[in-house]
Amino acid sequence: MDSIMVQDTPPKDLWTSEVPISELLDFFKGFDPAMIKLIEAGTVPVRANPVYEREPIDTWSTAYITLLGDAAHPMAPRAGQGANQAIQDADALARALSGEGITNVPDALRRYHEERAPITKKMQLASRSSPQIQPLPVGE
Repeated sequence: MDSIMVQDTPPKDLWTSEVPISELLDFFKGFDPAMIKLIEAGTVPVRANPVYEREPIDTWSTAYITLLGDAAHPMAPRAGQGANQAIQDADALARALSGEGITNVPDALRRYHEERAPITKKMQLASRSSPQIQPLPVGE
């Protein structure tokens, strides 16, 4: 399961900060009791990993260099689309560069960007607005 605990203030050490069990239990309050038992039984520290959001960028490419995936459109994992979008980017880029695209790379990169940018921008912005994970009643 993927969850994001939003904090207004980042931890002091972004890459190694431990999340106290009490905070996890507060976050998962109302979830299935089995989940709570798993958290309480944990013996390995839970570490905080920062997730940053960035505004969509207008330009992914120069004449012969381009970005794809998170480099072009980082998104929070709420929508679960980061890897999916990177795979679709790679497919679109391969198609743009195939055939005559390889002889006109700047035009191929322009076509790639025109195909993918509107879609990834929507996904990137949607990942921000996805609701936090909510508990389901037990058994659903």
